[in-house]
Amino acid sequence: MLEFGIVNSINLGKGTIDVRFDQKNDKVLTISLLESAGYPNVGETVACVIEDRRGICLGKFWNEKNLPNDGTTVTTPEMVTKKKINNIIHWTG
Repeated sequence: MLEFGIVNSINLGKGTIDVRFDQKNDKVLTISLLESAGYPNVGETVACVIEDRRGICLGKFWNEKNLPNDGTTVTTPEMVTKKKINNIIHWTG
């Protein structure tokens, strides 16, 4: 089930975070992060998939408290460029 929670603490060595879920009576679960998600900051809201007290953090997401860039810049497909370097596609924009 998709759940949203607040990062309570981070364990860099284990690649886990403690997330507090308000909708579960402030229950705190220690869950793994997706490798590509990067580490969120303590206090940030994250999206997680939880099942049977186990879960994985999908990462942060854009919302009114966490806006991309300065919150005013819009990137359109015309503003994005694609470059292939060593068989890896890099997007910039």
